[in-house]
Amino acid sequence: STEEKIWEQVHDAKLDALEDIIYETGSPVLVAYHFKHDLIRLMKRFPKARYFTARKDDRLEREWNAGKHRVLFAHPASAAHGMNLQYGPGHTIAFFSLTWSYERYKQLIARIGFARAQRKVMVHRIIAHGTVDNAIVNAMQHKAHGNRAIMNALKEYKNVRQKST
Repeated sequence: STEEKIWEQVHDAKLDALEDIIYETGSPVLVAYHFKHDLIRLMKRFPKARYFTARKDDRLEREWNAGKHRVLFAHPASAAHGMNLQYGPGHTIAFFSLTWSYERYKQLIARIGFARAQRKVMVHRIIAHGTVDNAIVNAMQHKAHGNRAIMNALKEYKNVRQKST
């Protein structure tokens, strides 16, 4: 549907928490958002920040990796695959709003993490208690447990097969 969704700002607590993360960390911060209205609010609070659009932006990717941006906003559907942000100084990611997709969640973290085994990625999830954020976190934890169970079962199967041959 092309109709405009109506939303109402209730508080700035999550913006305040993100501001604390940005100013307290020693590295650039990749910030994940889920809704267009989140991006509007984020850009209003952090006007110097940049954001990825739905298309791959090689220039912005190079600038991030060169350490030219302190804050970069990304929607997990746009940046979870194909972006190569792991060579820059940024090793902090903050989820301003969470995605229901565990795969996109993990892949977005991997955008700044896999090549950098010598340095851990700091992941912050900004959660407003008593909101849908709690349901998303619970769903993601169940998905994570399910994925680990599948991987463990596959490893066990591989070990049994190798012993029987």
